[in-house]
Amino acid sequence: MGASTVLLCGVVLIHVFASQTDAQRPRSPWKTLSGDAPRVISRGGFSGLFPDSSLDAYNFALQTSVADAILWCDVQLTKDGAGICFPDLNMSNASTIEVVYPKGQKTYPVNGVPTQGWFTVDFSLKDLNKVYLIRGILSRSDRFDGNGYTISTVQTVNIELRPRGLWLNVQHDAFYAQNNLSMSNFLISASKNVSIDYISSPEVNFFTKIAGRFGHNGPIFVFRFLEKETFEPTTNRSYGSILSNLTFVKTFASGILVPKSYVLPLDDKQYLLPSTSLVQDAHKAGLEVFVSGFANDVDIAHDYSYDPVSEYLSFVDNGNFSVDGVLSDFPISASASVECFSHLRRNATKQVDFLVISKNGASGDYPGCTDLAYDKAIRDGAGVIDCSVQMSRDGKPFCSHSIDLSNITNIAQTSFAQRSTHVPEISSNDGIYTFSLTWSEIQSLIPAISNPYRVYNMFRNPNEKKSGKLILLSEFLKLAKHSTSLSGVLISVEVSSRTS
Repeated sequence: MGASTVLLCGVVLIHVFASQTDAQRPRSPWKTLSGDAPRVISRGGFSGLFPDSSLDAYNFALQTSVADAILWCDVQLTKDGAGICFPDLNMSNASTIEVVYPKGQKTYPVNGVPTQGWFTVDFSLKDLNKVYLIRGILSRSDRFDGNGYTISTVQTVNIELRPRGLWLNVQHDAFYAQNNLSMSNFLISASKNVSIDYISSPEVNFFTKIAGRFGHNGPIFVFRFLEKETFEPTTNRSYGSILSNLTFVKTFASGILVPKSYVLPLDDKQYLLPSTSLVQDAHKAGLEVFVSGFANDVDIAHDYSYDPVSEYLSFVDNGNFSVDGVLSDFPISASASVECFSHLRRNATKQVDFLVISKNGASGDYPGCTDLAYDKAIRDGAGVIDCSVQMSRDGKPFCSHSIDLSNITNIAQTSFAQRSTHVPEISSNDGIYTFSLTWSEIQSLIPAISNPYRVYNMFRNPNEKKSGKLILLSEFLKLAKHSTSLSGVLISVEVSSRTS
């Protein structure tokens, strides 16, 4: 089944499941400033799958998101003053411009830092007709890089897609002013034919220039905060300093856009720290709070077990506050979180008859096949827990997803390492097998969590990487018997001459 098919199936589930669960939602309003559901803002469309800002990315975002999803466009200006949707003013990363114009590289000061690249201010809109959009993050699929996606103007996005919400982000107004281009003039002109719902920028002076120029029914202004240590280029104050004076921000903006860490900071091990009071403080000041940085394929706090829905819910439905919108590269996940899984509690009625079977217990949170992994799997709602049975030298059956103890424990660092043997029927490499140790010896080992994506520096729950203990088959069955939520167990046995 292809990726598109899976995602489209997910869309159907979102809308069906949302209608089925409406009756289970409490009647209390969202804890947003307006009391309405948080907005889902698709950054460059569905940019986690398609090239950022391509028409297919925008169209697919609309197809797979909540009905009132907002399309985000990073506005850049060309040499002839056209406004295009492209993720950065330097075009070398997410387009084919280096191939089309190999001699077009220049150096410009960007916020005071000399930067080399291919800049939009050096090319007319006609010049860019030959340039195609490609993925900007190399770890993502290149499947759509050869589709010949052209660069779209703001007007084209509006005419072709007619979105219910359009957000224009102006990241470098001062840069364009230095190159004799006016972003504010472009926006005023575009607004005559394009319905602009939100305008954001990290530059204070930009809002000063456009204040009052859109009339009473103009777009909502949102001040974008960068990292706290970074200096805002037009006031020479750090964003952390500006954050301490939200009443000042309220004088020129109706909302703020902040990185996730402003609301839920992490420690140096990627675990959540207590939430800040930013959302409550901003709401008291009359400011909406939008949060950026959501993507399914980036590191998130270990507390979420690599589940993006859990992360979204911690921002929109944590019982204490709700942010007013989330900026996501994968708007289908944000939409599911808001429309399907918000305000549901553990006692929610099951709507779809399906079975969840654990894999070595909750092996993404604890070492697999340990008591803690099985306990967590049951708490998380697994209907069936599984045990891959291995045998010790003294004939004790126990749960372990590998017959080679060097794969799942610290045995290589113990005196048992000398029991390594070569068994070609099992592996072409040497191993330290369960049938070489007694159960009491195996109990003395420290289990290790599995990290299948370590090559990408993605590690599971490091604080618990050595927690729990391996258990006998009889203990596993006893645990399952005393659970009131399980519907069964799955026992798997590999029979070989060594264990039979």
